[in-house]
Amino acid sequence: MKISRVLASFVAMALSVASAAVAGDYSSYYKNLPFDIRQPEAPAIPSRSVSIADFGAKADGVTLNTDAFAKAIESLASQGGGRLVVPSGVWLTGPVVLKSGIELHLDAGAILSLHVAPGEERQDDIRRMEKSRCKGWYCGRRQDMVPLPELH
Repeated sequence: MKISRVLASFVAMALSVASAAVAGDYSSYYKNLPFDIRQPEAPAIPSRSVSIADFGAKADGVTLNTDAFAKAIESLASQGGGRLVVPSGVWLTGPVVLKSGIELHLDAGAILSLHVAPGEERQDDIRRMEKSRCKGWYCGRRQDMVPLPELH
């Protein structure tokens, strides 16, 4: 358990740096290139927002919240996307598979702790993860408009 908390802290720091980069202006990197390339646009995420807690998730660091994440993501996806807010706390979860138009937003103090114990794996998630390039705690395979999580 101690290793997963350390790993979760490391992931949170890495995502913080990555989200800062996403918010930056990189137009200067696209000037004077020896080839034409279109600058990527930031995804347009619908303004609707839901909290993972509204789907039965608990921030106690003990309760496995994988099903709550899946239900929240499916709910947002069925409405065309939006923001999935993870409030402050330690949220134990298996792999989180995002869909198009969904932003995973971690509030200050929110920690996602990946936990996949023998016998608790969701076979559909494992097959999806094995077929994709993502090997971490969250991914979105063949999806549009999936921004990196932001930490505030």
